[in-house]
Order: sequence, then C-alpha cells, then structure tokens
Amino acid sequence: MEPEIDLEYQHAKWFKRKYLNPLPFVFFNIKNTFTEDYLGNNKNYYVTLNENEIKLKKFSRKLGFRTSIYIYISLIIALTIVLPYLTFDDFMQDDYYYVYLLLALPCLLLLITNSIQYFKSPDNINIIFDRKNGLLTMPKKNEWKQFTIPFQHLRAIIKFEVTGTQSLYFLNEIVPPKPWRELYLLMDMYIFGSNASKLYSWSFYVWYMDRNRPLPPGSAFDKFRQADFERRKAEGFPPPLFNSIEPTLEFTPQQQLVREAFWKDENYIASEKEAFYSIWKKNPYKK
Repeated sequence: MEPEIDLEYQHAKWFKRKYLNPLPFVFFNIKNTFTEDYLGNNKNYYVTLNENEIKLKKFSRKLGFRTSIYIYISLIIALTIVLPYLTFDDFMQDDYYYVYLLLALPCLLLLITNSIQYFKSPDNINIIFDRKNGLLTMPKKNEWKQFTIPFQHLRAIIKFEVTGTQSLYFLNEIVPPKPWRELYLLMDMYIFGSNASKLYSWSFYVWYMDRNRPLPPGSAFDKFRQADFERRKAEGFPPPLFNSIEPTLEFTPQQQLVREAFWKDENYIASEKEAFYSIWKKNPYKK
C-alpha cells in the first residue's frame, strides 16, 4: 500500500518566513559513531534498522497526561473537601463554600481535557525514515495521527534551550504560531547524546536518506552494505541527492572503483556557504 503524502506540509507559507531558518540538506562525515555497540545499547529505541528503513520508537506524552490527571484530582479534592473542612464548621451550608467550588471548576475542566488526551494518546510513537522511497513519517503535534512527507520537504532546526543545551527539532505542524504559545511546534529528536553531536545527528539522517550514496559509517550497517550496493548498481548509480562536506566512500575499494565510473564525490562537495551554514549556528552569508 502506497503511503499517503501530506501535500499541505511543503506548501505551508509559515515555513517561508525569515525567522524559521531551517538546516540545509548538507552533511559531513559522522565517522564511526553508529556502531553495533551503540545499536545494542539502544535496541528499545530502534525498532527497525536496515538498508531500506530506520524506525525509531519514542515514548508519547501519555505518562505526562496521567500525572496531570492525578494532580488535578488532588487539587479538586483539596478545594472541595479538605480546605473547606478545615476552614468552616459546616462547609456544606456555608455560602463561602461556593468560592472553593468556583476555584475547583478550572481544575475540573483541565482534568477532563487531560483525560481525553490520555485515552487518545498511543503508548509509543514512531518516526520512520524510509530510505528506499525517500519518505519520512512522523506524528503530528497531538501524537494521535501520523503524516508522511518527502524527506526533502522536512524543516529541521538546532534549537538552543534556556539551559544552554542544544536540541535537534523536526517541525511537525504547519499552523502559524500564536502569541500565547511557543514560536515553534516541534518534536525533539535525540540520537547521539551531547550538545556537540546535534549536527552529527542531522548529518546522519541526511546521509542515510540519500539513497544514491553508500550507507553511513558504522558497523551497525555493515551487514546491509552489499545489498544496498547491488540495489544502487542495478539502478545505474544515479547521482547523489544531497551535497557532502567530506567524501562518502564505498565499503570496499572494488566497490569504489565501480561507482566512480558513474560519479565521483568531488562533483558533489558542498559549497563554502553550505559547509559553513551546516556546521555553525550563525550564518555570515545570510543577508
């Protein structure tokens, strides 16, 4: 069954605004970060990993909604029973008791809202990188539904948090921002841990999704490299989809020679502007 592609995502005018400043589809060599040991330590996170697809599993917000339900139930009990009991001799007959009921009303509304979200939310959400078809599937902001887009249409940014840390975000909603909520509606994507590796994460995703290049470095992909090479060979080794700052070598020298009869890395190296923007937060080339 062919996935249904969300056509509204790439046509959203909001994404064309100057403040968005998304990451370009350029990558640099990520060395040997993605190893068998790394995959083994994160086996609950990676549902599928092969030459055609990576399927990531993340916890949804269901646990947070459940915690909120307990909090609002506690507040309602405190406002309608405990505090009036401690304040009035006969709180059921006291006129001021209605003040506590009015204070409890917003908690009741929030309890109902969070209960609905709790029962609708899945236990886990999946993000699927479909290398074979060049598609990305990820959940919408409410996490109840998923949508699929061509990977080239994805908007991603490196966001600097108030704590001084960095996070890689994929934009997963196309509605424009409003004054009373955060500027971006985002989904955080963790893969390699430290702040310095957030751009390595983006490089990893871009490299993997370039189906015309060899798989990214790392022993976790070694058993899939031959099948991936044969697939690209059967297709006539089409040129890369994205530029790279460093060469992307084949698994063996023999494979390298075969591929270079069709295209060479030096013809698809990122420009100085692309390279600078892909590595550093501030872009001196931006007008």
